[in-house]
Amino acid sequence: MFLLSFPMTKAKAELALVADIERRLAGLSETYPCSIMLAVDDEGLSYLEEAMKDRLGEVVLTDNGGGELSDIHWRTVLKHIGFVAVIVWLSDPHDMALVRKACLEVEGIVSDSKKGGTGLLHPGHDNPKRN
Repeated sequence: MFLLSFPMTKAKAELALVADIERRLAGLSETYPCSIMLAVDDEGLSYLEEAMKDRLGEVVLTDNGGGELSDIHWRTVLKHIGFVAVIVWLSDPHDMALVRKACLEVEGIVSDSKKGGTGLLHPGHDNPKRN
């Protein structure tokens, strides 16, 4: 028996990729009812981690497609553009206040700094439907 194998067309490959991303994001949304997108660098991540020590629930950071934030991903993106777009997923809605407070504090530090060399922790978009 001889089977022909045709490569996946670009359109089908894109549809499969979009479906995979949508499945990941839907799954994360079920487990973590609150989310916010942030632009973060190393210092901003440290600041966020410190601020989240008093959290009530679980916190997960992913890339903007809901994928894993591996060290290689982090370093590569940070090297090229200076920050990493992340989604912060929160299981407890009350923890969103900690994230927002950390963002405001870091933005205040950055605006007070003349060189702007302080960490980046900038809110992009939070999900108002679930927050």
